Amino acid sequence: MSLLQLWKTGGEDFQKKQIQQLTAVAGDGSLKDGNLTSIELRELLSTVPTEQLGVYLQECLEKAFSDSGLVLQDIVNEFGQRLGCDVVHGLYQGKINAIGFDGIWRFPNGYSIVVEVKTTDAYTINLDKIAAYRKRLILEGKILDNSSILIVVGRKDTNSLEAQVRGSRHAWDMRLISAEALFKLVMIKEEADDQATIEKIRSILTPLELTKLDFVVDLLATTTEDIQESISEESDEISKGKKGKKFTPVGFNKEVAKNIQTYLGMDLKKISRTLYAPTDKSISVRCLVSKLHETKDRSYYWYAFHPHFKDDFNAYVEPYVAFGCGSPDMIIYYKMADMVALLDQLNTTSKEDRSYWHVHIYETADGKIYLHRKGGAEPLDITDRLVNF
Repeated sequence: MSLLQLWKTGGEDFQKKQIQQLTAVAGDGSLKDGNLTSIELRELLSTVPTEQLGVYLQECLEKAFSDSGLVLQDIVNEFGQRLGCDVVHGLYQGKINAIGFDGIWRFPNGYSIVVEVKTTDAYTINLDKIAAYRKRLILEGKILDNSSILIVVGRKDTNSLEAQVRGSRHAWDMRLISAEALFKLVMIKEEADDQATIEKIRSILTPLELTKLDFVVDLLATTTEDIQESISEESDEISKGKKGKKFTPVGFNKEVAKNIQTYLGMDLKKISRTLYAPTDKSISVRCLVSKLHETKDRSYYWYAFHPHFKDDFNAYVEPYVAFGCGSPDMIIYYKMADMVALLDQLNTTSKEDRSYWHVHIYETADGKIYLHRKGGAEPLDITDRLVNF
């Protein structure tokens, strides 16, 4: 039984084991390039929630153990995966004639980062050697000139390494970040939802000229707007004609994803605030949620369907959308293509900064589920899309 299977079936006690203990029961318990232990560990890291990766990160940093530096390298590369990069794992141990990078992260826009992972900055690092890795990768056609180096350091205090980089001829091609800050960046990315915002978050890892600070302010503003967007839209929707009505935001996207994961029988990990997908990108599930809204005339569930949801077609083989109706136990499940085909029949909102379609779903007394359509068109019976848990 693989490490991931043990983690899934071993119960809460097994899932509470430290990463050192989990590595010891994977394969033969020793991490080597390409061996079963490495394969099983990376499979586990690619599946567990990001919060759990943060726990494993702290265990690697707070108490060194055999192979802790190698586990740290795999965790850092998994962070790259969760930032939406195409990741190539480097070697654990250097080999003659092999390029000794720890990871290559390719951004969707074609930019690449050569990653070097260090548990500490207590010792002087050979920056020329790291820079040579990048040059060789360019010469061999594995990355383009449009690339840079990112040094990820376990410790927060990186003052000596920062000074070393600033004083070197590689100052423009290298940046560094603590492993904990990288973890926080992943968590911020997973609370955003718009791809433009996510691209800006990724760009933090590239060399930037920050004499002028407009970029930082713009990034903070854009990320905040993205995270608050769904709250604002739902608040606007239910407050029409109801001034002073208290609005309580709702968010059980994670629980909807968990139930859909059970329904599909496959592991889904969080990609953004509403998007979940397996590691192989064979499908994706856009998990949207709504509380029950009640008016004098009827009760209904309301969702904003954004234009960027259609981007899922480019990134995943078969995208879906799941509407959590009041709770994660009642879900309307649609192929994204089927949902997109209905958009012209739905009401829209167009504002200066964004636009979206209105998805109104309601249940009748006889248990039927309907989708509201604009212009007085007959509601669409979507009862057959209902999945109960």
